[in-house]
Amino acid sequence: MSVQVNRTLGAPAANETTEQRLEREFKALAAGRSVVSYGEPYLSFDASNEPALNDELVANPKAHGSSVHVNPARPAGAGEKSPSYGPLYRGRDDNPLSAPIWDFHIYYKPNNLDEKEYARKLHSAIRREFPELHVKRFWESAIGPHPTPMFEVNVFNTEELGALFSYFVENRGPLS
Repeated sequence: MSVQVNRTLGAPAANETTEQRLEREFKALAAGRSVVSYGEPYLSFDASNEPALNDELVANPKAHGSSVHVNPARPAGAGEKSPSYGPLYRGRDDNPLSAPIWDFHIYYKPNNLDEKEYARKLHSAIRREFPELHVKRFWESAIGPHPTPMFEVNVFNTEELGALFSYFVENRGPLS
């Protein structure tokens, strides 16, 4: 999913005073609206002429107990699958300096010794199980913009992304 943020929180509109900006943002929040505009989610084809989606549900074919939507097939010429199944997202501007790297940040509560111990074990296990990945330092305290101690793992292709995501589903324990 691509999310485009058109204005950041606190950024004034042209010729807007701080008081005007705060009033505009207060009104937006009071009305249950965001103070930022997110644009439209990315689609790899023009869906403006496609029929509206319906709310039809069927039994889950994978037998997980819940119902799932009946999704339409991709339109002719749009490819069998989304291009998002391909290489990691590099931005839509084809910037050659844009590296195809995704990172996972694994957080733990510093005052919970069990969580901290599990985080250390998980950090070690990932280093052994996935030696090809870039596993960064185990932080004992919050660092930079991160509100709590953590460690980071970088992946470089969709195969690694899927493998590590699946590994975390099974092994993240109490961590987020």
